[in-house]
Amino acid sequence: MDSVSWLQNGYELVSTRDGSPTLRALLSAGAEDMHHSGGAWSETRQIYGRLIAPAFEALEHPRFLSLGLGLGYNETLIAQHALKFKKPWSCVSYESDPVLIQAFELALEDRHPAGEIQETYARIFGAIEEPVKDELLGALAEGRWILEGALTPGGRPVPPFQVDAYLWDAFSQRTSPGLWEESFLLEFFASSASRGWCGLSSYACVGSLKRALKACGFNVESLEGFHGKRNSTLAFRQP
Repeated sequence: MDSVSWLQNGYELVSTRDGSPTLRALLSAGAEDMHHSGGAWSETRQIYGRLIAPAFEALEHPRFLSLGLGLGYNETLIAQHALKFKKPWSCVSYESDPVLIQAFELALEDRHPAGEIQETYARIFGAIEEPVKDELLGALAEGRWILEGALTPGGRPVPPFQVDAYLWDAFSQRTSPGLWEESFLLEFFASSASRGWCGLSSYACVGSLKRALKACGFNVESLEGFHGKRNSTLAFRQP
């Protein structure tokens, strides 16, 4: 990518209270921030760490689905846990904006020209002690981490494996309504979820998501959201 600023790509850079950056998508339906202003990295650890850590504890090779690559926080947290647990992992990450996929790949390879985008990823990775970039690059080279385009309400592209842990981090119902429709969720989880240990975590707590999970045999909890946000969702299904 030739551009060095987020604004050239339809985003505004936003600093959150814990010092970590996020992006504000300047969408036709209205602007929407990818994370809470209280802290992008803190929100990631609270909402998705509560699933990532148990997945590594329960499984020898957990398989993740991350809906919404964004700035790569969820994938970075997976890599951090993989280094801690010393276990292999697989992940398929869906992202509707190819700019974000390319930007993250360039950041992992340290190939961004100097500018706002390069500085954004330098802030993210600079705050983490573990060599997460090497872990992510290794998974990408080995084919264990797959970067896909948009996940459509028709469930395409199909995940390349049965999923053990869903990081359901799509934009809201207002801007991505199809990914929150109950009929889609029910069919998608029924066809893609692992028959063994399986879980899902999401910043959102919407009826369609909870009903679809319950219909697929998950035990669903409505937990406190991040930093005063509305409730979030955590669900598990045991074999």
